[in-house]
Amino acid sequence: MRKRVLCFGFLAFAGLGAFFLLATTRAGAQTETILYSFGSQPGDGANPYGGLLYNKGNLYGTTHANAPSGNLGNVFEITAEGQY
Repeated sequence: MRKRVLCFGFLAFAGLGAFFLLATTRAGAQTETILYSFGSQPGDGANPYGGLLYNKGNLYGTTHANAPSGNLGNVFEITAEGQY
């Protein structure tokens, strides 16, 4: 069933976080889909923070911790399909 995108967002929980999509179906039902869970790869970031920027099909944001260089934050890029 085709979905209409309402918004993308991210949230911090349990020290990691997730990137999600909120959409609605033609029938009007709302669905939430986790597109990416932070902490699923070493150094991919944790505790997303700030806003999201959208450019040419990709979303960009920042995290507070778990960067490849140590316990600092990082900048991430995620596609609308959840490809990190």
